[in-house]
Amino acid sequence: MSDKSNGDYRRSQKAELYQRQIYNLKLRLAPLLSIEESLAQTLASAGHGLASASRGPLVRTGWQSRRMYSNDDFDEFDAQIIDDRDPYGQAGVINEAMMVHLFSESAEHVQELWYHPIVRTLIKRRKIRLEDSREFFLNEIARISSPHYLPSTDDILRCRLQTLGVAEYVFPINVGRKTVQWKLYDVGGSRGQRHAWVPFFEDANAIIFLAPISAFDQYLEEDFKINRIDDSLQTFTSICANQLLKNVHLVLFLNKIDILQHKLNVGIKVRKYITSFGNRPNEFHEVSEYFRAHFCQAHRKNSVDHKRAL
Repeated sequence: MSDKSNGDYRRSQKAELYQRQIYNLKLRLAPLLSIEESLAQTLASAGHGLASASRGPLVRTGWQSRRMYSNDDFDEFDAQIIDDRDPYGQAGVINEAMMVHLFSESAEHVQELWYHPIVRTLIKRRKIRLEDSREFFLNEIARISSPHYLPSTDDILRCRLQTLGVAEYVFPINVGRKTVQWKLYDVGGSRGQRHAWVPFFEDANAIIFLAPISAFDQYLEEDFKINRIDDSLQTFTSICANQLLKNVHLVLFLNKIDILQHKLNVGIKVRKYITSFGNRPNEFHEVSEYFRAHFCQAHRKNSVDHKRAL
């Protein structure tokens, strides 16, 4: 048998092996996948407004007020009986004990799939770009799948929660002998949600504009031809030039710099996506200063009040 034939045979054998491994992992993860949509619907019905598991992390309204559990609580929790005949509990509601048990039992298979050579090759070959938080949590699957898991500060910060519509937050601030109610409105940034901004801008004292400068290599879901940073810059420019917002203070945050740093470290070139960046060094300081200068220039040239500080 020739060397070429031997090589073809070995590749064929490896392909068959990988195919069997992926098929077996699919079978082992089937129970976990079977409850994904039901879990998404349950969390959505709790009031957050996301109805599909494909839309991103789902967080039940009021999670902030939930108390931390002690070890005694976990011992009692682990002792709950999981009824395989009715895994979702009464009236189709997901049994939380079953969820924790199933996730813990499936963690090894999730990790095996995530690090499988076929998956790694497909991600690289097809240039699949995962959401920033998803890659982090997949790499941490062994830790977060523990039945006794409690999220760290880093976990909470990395959990992406998409803003839908407008959310109001009230902060009581003591000013002298008076308590003043500060209201902060968090508005969805996607194009389809911007029409909802107008009523909240009428009597605003300040607008905090967040521009993720890590998104230089990403495009809008609504229009794959528009770069996300270009869209942020255009939106910021329109806010600066709006006559109705002449007396509103503007605060600009260029955020997600840790993700920007990571992208630059792995060799993603800014000039490939932002041609005007030219031959500048592909380093964090140069890149961040380049984007900061562009936003400052947009404010300086388009602000209806040239004395308004940024």
